[in-house]
Amino acid sequence: AITTPPNSIRSFRRPAARATPKNFDLLMTGIPGDVSLSFVGALFDGRQRGGALDYGDYHTAELDSLFSQARRAHDDERPAAWRAIQEVLARDMPVAWIYHSRGLQGMSHRLGGVTMDLRGELTTLAAWRPDAR
Repeated sequence: AITTPPNSIRSFRRPAARATPKNFDLLMTGIPGDVSLSFVGALFDGRQRGGALDYGDYHTAELDSLFSQARRAHDDERPAAWRAIQEVLARDMPVAWIYHSRGLQGMSHRLGGVTMDLRGELTTLAAWRPDAR
């Protein structure tokens, strides 16, 4: 099992994820919102190397060429250009997307022992208890 103290994710992401060379085998991080095409570019387009989402430092000449083609593509050509990028990423698999649906959180004075941290709302589920008021 992997255990992570609550604040270590934030402290890990900055120095270790930005270091060169990468001194980790796996980085699990989140991207808020939808993984749109702009996020894909921020992760893998060599023009954005060192940017906010460039955790993996995965850039290839093939991808750079495809991103360049996608930027220049006319509206009717754009879907095929992005599909080509997706095919390369599916083949090389520099990331594995793990879907986490958007949750709904709330508070109640009838429930005690609830704490939330960077890992999410369910990490302390075992400590939750009904509070009699």
